[in-house]
Amino acid sequence: MSRKLLLCSMTLFLMLLTACSQQEATFYELSFEQDKIVLIDTNKPFSGIYTEYYDAGQQFPKSRIVIKNGVMEGRFYHYYPDGKLRERGTHSDGKIYGYHSLYWPNGKIKQKFFVGRDKSGYNYEYFDNGKIREMRHYNAQAQLDGKSFTFHRNGNVKDEMNYKKGKREGLFITKDKAGFLVNVFEYRDDVLQEHARDPDLSDHSKYSAKTTMYYNFL
Repeated sequence: MSRKLLLCSMTLFLMLLTACSQQEATFYELSFEQDKIVLIDTNKPFSGIYTEYYDAGQQFPKSRIVIKNGVMEGRFYHYYPDGKLRERGTHSDGKIYGYHSLYWPNGKIKQKFFVGRDKSGYNYEYFDNGKIREMRHYNAQAQLDGKSFTFHRNGNVKDEMNYKKGKREGLFITKDKAGFLVNVFEYRDDVLQEHARDPDLSDHSKYSAKTTMYYNFL
């Protein structure tokens, strides 16, 4: 066995050992107080995995949530009745924080967005075939900022939008499924300025997705 394979095996073993050593409790074993989650039997803060089930036989989990010292802290997972993942995210000091993911019933990702945003980045939404549907960029103040996009189901860009501190600023471009130009608008400080007045705008053969265009606004 190679050293790399041995290290991977040891890491996996330690992860499984840690998971198995965590205490698990259901709704009927816990008391959800105002500021702490405690074991009913001992009235002590619970640390472990809180699990909800769809069935009385506890064969089909509905949710699995990590709790530390009576507070939701760490990863959590919610499932469809058939066992497929429906939602996952992270708690920090009892509150959802960070990237949060939702999934379609077929297992494909549906949405990925940042909860409690305090850093710049994109939120994503997907079609049920797994292809990107939209991506919107936010600043650290959770305002739309910079370039955002929506997409056709075939993967081609539908809309390209520009924002500055939550307001529309710059060009808003729309294209059809083939990638040809449909509309161009300009915004300044969230106010529509003008539609692109180009006499050849309807000539789609002139405007491919690969063409760099210069717009004049009258």
